Amino acid sequence: MCKALRYFEINGKNCRALPFQQELLGSNVQGLAEKNMFVSRIPKSDSAAILEKYFSKYGEIISCKISLGSDHESKGYGFVCFEDAAATQKAIEETQGAETRIGVKFTPKYKKDFKKVFNNIYVNNMPANWDVIEVLNQFSPFGYITSVNPG
Repeated sequence: MCKALRYFEINGKNCRALPFQQELLGSNVQGLAEKNMFVSRIPKSDSAAILEKYFSKYGEIISCKISLGSDHESKGYGFVCFEDAAATQKAIEETQGAETRIGVKFTPKYKKDFKKVFNNIYVNNMPANWDVIEVLNQFSPFGYITSVNPG
């Protein structure tokens, strides 16, 4: 289900779905710090799919995220999480001094937040008027849904 929904659009807004991975739970601070990197100077025209394609030369990617403002426009920075810590380190080393897409070591800000455990996927930029029924209608073709919080 997550591969089919990796990057998609709803009403012209970029969305993504991520698989649940036990080793990347917030309680695993070491795993998060080693496999994630912060990326600065992301071109405003880049999408998460473009960012993933760019960094995939360093290794298998679990997820890419470009931070968006309230207007859904890119803030010019984001995060890439690799399957392997060595790929993260290589990407950081090889992007230093680049004009765009510069990777730096990811440092968690608040360790207390890493104690939260989640076993769901997060989908951003859903239309504000969607209720639980609409979310179920849109996403149930991709698999079994145990709960919905349309936010």
